[in-house]
Amino acid sequence: MSTSASPKLAESTAVNEAIKARMAPKQATQAAPVDITANPVAKIVFNPEAAPEERSRQIGALLSPDLAEECKASVKQLEAYKEYLAQQRTLMQRKLIELSSTTVFAKMKQTFADMNKGVLDFREMIRPLVDNLDALYTLRTAGDNVVLDTFAEIEEDRKREADWDRRTSGVESEARQITSDKEMLERDIAKLKTQTGLFGGIKKSAQAEIAAKELLIAKRIDDLKTCRDKAQAIIVEKAERDAKQGKFKAEKDQVRKMLDISGPEHVKRVEGIIKAALDYIDKSQVTVSELRDELGGIEGQADKLVKINSQMITVVAILDKGIDLACAANKDKVQALSTAKEGEDTLARLERERKKNDFERHVTALLDSGRGTKKTVADLEKDAVDANTFRDALGKQNVNLRELSSDGIASVATSLNTTIQALNNSALNEASESVRDSMRAMNAVTDDVANKEVIRQALQVDEQSKRIMEKVESMSNIAESLQAANKLREDGLSNIQSRLGELSDVTATVRARLQESIGMDAKEPGAAAAAAAPKHVDDKEITFGQI
Repeated sequence: MSTSASPKLAESTAVNEAIKARMAPKQATQAAPVDITANPVAKIVFNPEAAPEERSRQIGALLSPDLAEECKASVKQLEAYKEYLAQQRTLMQRKLIELSSTTVFAKMKQTFADMNKGVLDFREMIRPLVDNLDALYTLRTAGDNVVLDTFAEIEEDRKREADWDRRTSGVESEARQITSDKEMLERDIAKLKTQTGLFGGIKKSAQAEIAAKELLIAKRIDDLKTCRDKAQAIIVEKAERDAKQGKFKAEKDQVRKMLDISGPEHVKRVEGIIKAALDYIDKSQVTVSELRDELGGIEGQADKLVKINSQMITVVAILDKGIDLACAANKDKVQALSTAKEGEDTLARLERERKKNDFERHVTALLDSGRGTKKTVADLEKDAVDANTFRDALGKQNVNLRELSSDGIASVATSLNTTIQALNNSALNEASESVRDSMRAMNAVTDDVANKEVIRQALQVDEQSKRIMEKVESMSNIAESLQAANKLREDGLSNIQSRLGELSDVTATVRARLQESIGMDAKEPGAAAAAAAPKHVDDKEITFGQI
């Protein structure tokens, strides 16, 4: 049983291998080249000494043999040459395809990326400068003192923002501290809750500490709410400040950005713009040069294509005209063989009809070949139109690239230079106008101070006049006082003189009375009275105030 199964298994394996071999994809192989070394058609077509018309006549003669047996051989030679032409046409197109550049799309991608990125980079770098100039121009032309007022607002904003930052930092620090304290208190409470007595309850001392710490936690929570209120107040102040911004808010923000950048950073920014412009010019030159090299190779291929197509059209046209001449000649032979001769017997008729049929078949073969040749001519004409159109388009592209290389890059360089110089000039103009406006504002301030000083000086003169008048009035009062004092003094002195006389009299009387008093004991009583009678004494009291 095993011996009978082995042949069947071997037969099945062989069948499977055969099926696999038949189903396996076969590698495409190119057709073997047609050998035209001994082809008479090729010799006639490639004869450089004969004119195209002569070569067409020779082709017609070759395709119009006298013997019917030679007709098939001539048609076979013609078809072999046409097959050779088709192979050459395909081979030349293959070579042109092989010579096609493989870096064009990579170059297109690189060019598209680099050139457009260069534009975007330059635009992004130059936009802030343009925005700065626009903002300054808008503010400067908006009216008097708008620039100065805007600058004052920016300084005020900086102070407010510094205050907001300081307060915000303080609030955040305080909130962190409160949170930390609260967490620490909560941890302490958790530890205190573990202090239990003998019967499982929390100790009274721990309960007291827990209550105290819970009060502290409540206080810290209130403090945290206060911090939140402070933070919300800062937010409200910012919102109110933003709501109070005027119509030049965008310009003020732009100027603020410009002022926030330091001088060296502005220098680096302009240096970056100049470098971007120079890099763009360099990339343009390199890119255009590389594109011209690529286009030069493609243009050479296009010239070869046009030349080969023209040569191919000439060869096929020679064949086409030769076939037409051969068809006409062979039709004449068929026409001649269609007429029976006098006294023609059966054998002669059969021979004549055989020849006629052979030439008719030959004419049919020539007509079929001619139709194929004419189609080839039409295809080649269409290819010629496409090839010439392609070459003309390449020529225009070459002209465009030459213009880009000569005028385009120079124009871009000029535009970039003009733009950068215009920006610098605008910046200098805005700077000079800013100096002018600042000087004008300073003059206004000094003029205001000077005007106030003039008024103050005038007021000071008036004050001096008032003080002089006060002095005059004071001196007048003093003079009147002195006059009154002198009058009083004069009256006093007069009273003093009169009182002195009276004092002298009184003194004499007192002295007399004293003498009487002293000698009264020594004198007689009547004598003393007599001596005293003549003198009358004034009983008016004399006081020291009167003296």
